[in-house]
Formats: sequence, C-alpha cells, structure tokens
Amino acid sequence: MCLQGYLEQLKSNSIMPAHIETSKWRGWTLVSCYDKKNESSISDEVYMGIDKNPKIAFAKALTEYCERTLSRQSQDPVTKITVRSDGFAAYPVFEDALQARIAARENALSEATERYLWAKWWDEQVVCYQIKNALQTELELDFKDLIQEFDLVSIKEIQVNESKGEYRLSIFIAETRDGGFVTGGACSRVEDHMKRFNPAFGELLRHLIVVKNMLSVKPANSSFYECRLLGFGSGKWRGLVADRLKVSGSEVVLLPKLSIDQEVQHSLMEIVKIHRCLYEDQPPFIGGALERLCV
Repeated sequence: MCLQGYLEQLKSNSIMPAHIETSKWRGWTLVSCYDKKNESSISDEVYMGIDKNPKIAFAKALTEYCERTLSRQSQDPVTKITVRSDGFAAYPVFEDALQARIAARENALSEATERYLWAKWWDEQVVCYQIKNALQTELELDFKDLIQEFDLVSIKEIQVNESKGEYRLSIFIAETRDGGFVTGGACSRVEDHMKRFNPAFGELLRHLIVVKNMLSVKPANSSFYECRLLGFGSGKWRGLVADRLKVSGSEVVLLPKLSIDQEVQHSLMEIVKIHRCLYEDQPPFIGGALERLCV
C-alpha cells in the first residue's frame, strides 16, 4: 500500500482529522493535523509531521493522529491513552503487517528510552554525557539556517547513552541571544543517527517557532507545556541550564525492565500498528516541577 492507499483507507474508515495544514521552512515540510482549533501556541491535540520529504511529513502527522485517536479505544488500561502519551508509537501497514508491527515496537521503545534517559540526565547530575557541536553533524547546513533565522548563539548536541551502549539520546540545545534555551531531542539505536537527528531537528524547529511566537504575543492563559517552553526559551531559567551543563557526571544510566511492552488493540489494526513501551518506575517527562528541561 502506498501513501495514497493509506489515505484512502483512513478516509474510508472515517479516521481523518478535521483540519490538515502544511507549511514550509527552508526545504522542510511541516504538517499539522487536528480536530478542534484552539488559541494555544502549542498543544498535545495538534499532531505534527516534519520532514524534508513532504510525503513522509504528511504520513508522520497522520500516523501520530491515528496513534492518539485509536489508542483511546483500547480496553486495557496500560495501553489506553488517558492524559499522557509516553511510550506510544504507531506505524502504517504499507506492505508487510509484521514489519509494521516490528517498526511500531521499535519506535515505542525508542520513545520510552528517550524520555527515560532525558529525565535521568536532567534530574540526576551524576549521569554522564557528552557535548558536541551540532554543526558537526550531517545536518550542518540546516543548523546554520536555524542560527541565522532565529538569531542563535549556538546549537549543542547533548549525547546520553544507556549502559549497554545500544541506544543513544541526542538533545539539541539552541541558545538564543537573549539568554534563552530551546530544545529538541530523539533517541534511536546508536548506529541509526539520522533516525535521531531528523526528528530532533524537527522538534527543535517547532519549539523555536513556538517560543518566538509566544515572546511576541505573550499569551495570557498558557498550558503547562507552554509555560515550560517559555520559561526556558525566555532565559528566565537560564541559570538552571548553565549549571547543569557545567557538571559532567560519571554514572551511565542502567535501563530497568520494561513494565509495559504491548501491542495496542484497536479497530484498524490492518491499517496501522500501535505499540506501547514503558520502563519500571519511568520518571515523569512533561510533568514534575515546571523548571525541568524536559520538553
């Protein structure tokens, strides 16, 4: 099944979002899917796809929409989305259902690992990490565009590995000339660096756009997510980031056992596979104290 066939399947099963918007940024395509319009600068109810390939960006946005929508159908409380979507991932069945199932599970595991490593890195200063120059990656020209567009001082890559050395978290931290910090991150197997870089870059780009808009508009009623983004992006909590980046710990994160590793049962499993992974004692990501650089 091609992308067009995927769209037709979703339409025939009435799973398409009410609104789809696309925009371009220097060779990147940003696709937003949502059902209800709201005044928020960024919302969990807007599902994004960002990629240099417009078709992939479109498919990513629709698949995230399916992930959130269909996971609410689950009768199992551990694979049913309630408030947060930590550890959920979906993958379309283009040709091979087994391949899609494997890909959904791998993406779910990568997301759970991303959020586990990120929270541990921020919350526990004993965690070791490396700092790299983001301009020394394959996305050098794209990062240079970001620096020019958003008047940035620098973009650093924070690398956090888990103890077995199989998975790596990359957090791109952009520093603004006003002293703010904006992030975008992703996790993948160590050798699959572009599987980290592309989504991490897309998230960083989205957050930079949102922070720039909020600093201009200054919204009156902001969500927790918006307040956290703005607190760091405005430079209000600059000292917290600067202090964390001064400390290089010596302990590698040991991933615990998975408490959830399960396929999500829903009505359109022949079209899209959904999986959820979560570690034992998984720390909060979008949650906890507001002054946590977990965004």
